[in-house]
Amino acid sequence: MQALYPNGYARDIEIFQLDQSGKLVATLRAAHAVPIGQGWELQQVEQSIIASPAVATRYFERLIYEGRLSPELLQVLMIEPRKMSSMDLQAYLSFLDENRLDSRVEKLIFWKKILAPLTIVIMCLLALPFVLGSQRQSSGGQRLLIGILLGLAFVVADRLLTQLGIQLAFNSLVVALLPNLLFLSLAIFLLIKKQSHSVGLFAGRQR
Repeated sequence: MQALYPNGYARDIEIFQLDQSGKLVATLRAAHAVPIGQGWELQQVEQSIIASPAVATRYFERLIYEGRLSPELLQVLMIEPRKMSSMDLQAYLSFLDENRLDSRVEKLIFWKKILAPLTIVIMCLLALPFVLGSQRQSSGGQRLLIGILLGLAFVVADRLLTQLGIQLAFNSLVVALLPNLLFLSLAIFLLIKKQSHSVGLFAGRQR
């Protein structure tokens, strides 16, 4: 088993069947496995029967496997979507779409991972007006407090918009982009305001 996703969905399964003496007699390879009641539904299955002098191979689109794994073991092996790499998450999304399963939350997590570098750039832009501000206008402590409050505001806005987007079934990419666009607009506004203020001070000194 290469990966086990939430709700017990697994990818790249290999099952080995042994006889009473411990000799390998058959193997099953499946692209996906879905838990159903007392067993698993294997999808895109390759079954190999090992017998002298040749190996017989058969292919199935779907096959029911009655073997079971304990819930405790599944919980240990499970990978949460937030901890998956972008490539693994994309593969999981393909699996959910193929099986017509709800993937709104996973799609949102995927786009947030993709847009993470953009979020960092926007937060850096948002910090510029305070970093470049005059020491006479505010102390270092005030700037630090404003930066912390802006960071908290981004986290709160991101979570609120995320929950709202999931409940209203909005496009996942739009929901992931919206907090970034809002704070990018704020950063641009503050930079323009800072620039205008600096130009005004410079003009006043020239007089």
